Amino acid sequence: MKQTLLDRIYFITMIVSFIAVISIAIYLHRGPYRKFLQSRNELNQAYNQLQMVEKMKKEQEESLKTQEMLLSIIEKRPPHFDFFSYINQLLKEIQLTDKAKLDNYRARASSPRQPMLQIKLEGVSLKRFSEFLKRIYSDSYLIAVYKMDKLKPNQSGKGIDCELTLVTLK
Repeated sequence: MKQTLLDRIYFITMIVSFIAVISIAIYLHRGPYRKFLQSRNELNQAYNQLQMVEKMKKEQEESLKTQEMLLSIIEKRPPHFDFFSYINQLLKEIQLTDKAKLDNYRARASSPRQPMLQIKLEGVSLKRFSEFLKRIYSDSYLIAVYKMDKLKPNQSGKGIDCELTLVTLK
């Protein structure tokens, strides 16, 4: 079969077209497509960073609200609030002064803005102990139990012995 000039031109055009398509495919894969993938990765990273920043902002806003709430509670205290005196007065009201020993406490990492008191109770009835804890938490002076070192029955069999540390904010 003899090829005509038109068939040869058609064949050469097909080969040139095929080479052009392959060249364009290689160029697109090496250049614009790679840049597209890179920009998509950068966009995903920027989106993740934005989400992280929004989450941090939300956490900081919640922390600020909590701090404002704590400050409002502290401002409601009497002007010359003394933590030691208040706890001592509370022990008198619940009639635990003769069974309690009250000391200032200082933890290693504690701050002067967080005064602490250690209370040792011996032979206290569970009813009076729970009354004491209820008063601490029901008063709006922002006092909390920092830790409880000991809670066991008294050796005499009447009441409990307890060592607990209270904390507040100045």
